[in-house]
Amino acid sequence: MSSSLKEQGTAAFHAEKWEEAINLYTEALKAGSLSEEEAGALYSNRAAARIHLYRYDLALLDAAQACKLRPTWSRAFARRAEAYSHLHRDDLALLTYQEAISLAEDPSTRQRYESAASLVRQRIETLANKTSALISEVETNDFCARYNELLKKEDPRVGSGELKSAEAAVYAYEMIEKAMLELDDQMLMSEDGTVEAVSPSPILDIADGILTDPRGFHIPPGKDEKCPLAQKLTIQLECDLRVLNLNDYIKRNATPDELLDDFHAMVQKEDNWELARLSLSTLIRGSFVSGFLAEAQGDTYLALSKYLYALGIVEAGRERWVDVSDDDRGSSFRFTFARNLKVHIMLALETALWKASTLEERETVSLAQIQNYAEEIMEHCVTNRLPDEPIMHLAFQIHPIVNAGKAIGFCLGQRSRDAENAVKDGPALYHHPSLAAAASKMYTSAGAMLPIDDPDRPLNLYHSISYSLRAGGISVGAVFTRVAEAEAAMTPPEAVFGPTTRHFDSRTFVRSVADDVRGWIEHLSSTSEDPLQAVEDALLVELQPVPTVKEAEVEEGKRWVEMVDEGFRKELPGSLALCESI
Repeated sequence: MSSSLKEQGTAAFHAEKWEEAINLYTEALKAGSLSEEEAGALYSNRAAARIHLYRYDLALLDAAQACKLRPTWSRAFARRAEAYSHLHRDDLALLTYQEAISLAEDPSTRQRYESAASLVRQRIETLANKTSALISEVETNDFCARYNELLKKEDPRVGSGELKSAEAAVYAYEMIEKAMLELDDQMLMSEDGTVEAVSPSPILDIADGILTDPRGFHIPPGKDEKCPLAQKLTIQLECDLRVLNLNDYIKRNATPDELLDDFHAMVQKEDNWELARLSLSTLIRGSFVSGFLAEAQGDTYLALSKYLYALGIVEAGRERWVDVSDDDRGSSFRFTFARNLKVHIMLALETALWKASTLEERETVSLAQIQNYAEEIMEHCVTNRLPDEPIMHLAFQIHPIVNAGKAIGFCLGQRSRDAENAVKDGPALYHHPSLAAAASKMYTSAGAMLPIDDPDRPLNLYHSISYSLRAGGISVGAVFTRVAEAEAAMTPPEAVFGPTTRHFDSRTFVRSVADDVRGWIEHLSSTSEDPLQAVEDALLVELQPVPTVKEAEVEEGKRWVEMVDEGFRKELPGSLALCESI
């Protein structure tokens, strides 16, 4: 019977029916009357099927059992290495591939494992050499080149809805590229150093591109080595203010109302909006672009001041000229411009809060400010919906809601660990469970709204898992299932956006917990007379809330759990106690 089930499982595997294959291999293992060699092969095969479904932790458990049953069989170790590689545990993948290579039964098998190990090394080198090209001049942007290659090959994913995020980023990229090249071609510089700026200013379109999708921002290589395009961009921003006589407003710190009074008078005098519209658009968008450049270079507070200055003018103008059409007052006063400008302010506030190291800096920004912007953005998106034109709807409707949801999740998460909400017991700091659970839900909702090819989707899913672990009461099986979902979410974006690092805080935390749980299960199964049942039982166990434990506060010779009040621990949901050590 086991032999028949194994054959059926293999047939399902070759038909890429991974779930069916897993179930058949499991039935074969439960049928019994297997030699260690046969059982080891079944575990290895089930691990392979689970890898295809991104269930890497379960695959590693199967591979470990295969290695135990058949310690001289190279494929069992190669399967384990493959799972480690998919998890980007490159150190363990290389180490385990070396074990497989040393056990290889023939030259062709050895060559296959060596090739797999070589790919892991290449990835390590690629990520090590990958640097941000946000402000520096770059010849091309990888994601745009990849998208255009798919377009050229008539890839069925293009235009199907599978690459919505990529299409928005490429749209923004091409808008910015065109404006940058116009700036490079048309800016005139004389021998004596005087500059004739481009008019109308390309800054207007650059701002539009950034607001549509900041991932599209880049600075192409300029044609003039003496004056790189990055420098020309700065010169254009300065010239725009000077040519349109806008510097005076900045120098005297004019309020939005004072500034708008002057431009209202200009409209009355000229009897048209042309000059006022150009001047206001240049001032608003130039301030926004200046802020974006400052933020990209790490000056978050300067960025905030620029963003807030632009928003002050936009909101005052929208209120004052509520009956004036956008054609007259300018597109900078559209609600979509104001909405995405608020998103940039909200995200900059979040960054500033993260970076705050002094009391003065911490008093400058607050969770309340971030949450107020987030709630305002969400409410505005509900009452002012955009049509379903794919790129604009994603850029000015979906992304603002998602970013606002993430920001609320961030605020809830931060509050869950604040002194007035968290519980400190011995060396362990426990997050407030209800606030942590609420943060998890916000991140789940944010991730669910994003297109499948958006690189932010797996980040949100991992943030959600991390707060579920803080809240506790989640089963081991549910953790592994959600981790598999988050890992699966990393694949679609890589078709265009390319390989991305897996080394971000929430994933690192979740992986540390998953690794500890897997180690616990491996120990249970290795000492059990029925390892298959031991694993199934372990998947039903619920985790207690995972605290942060300061190693320096753990007494020598003791485990952290021994220093937490036993009565308190009994009140916590779940039974398995793990921690994050710092």
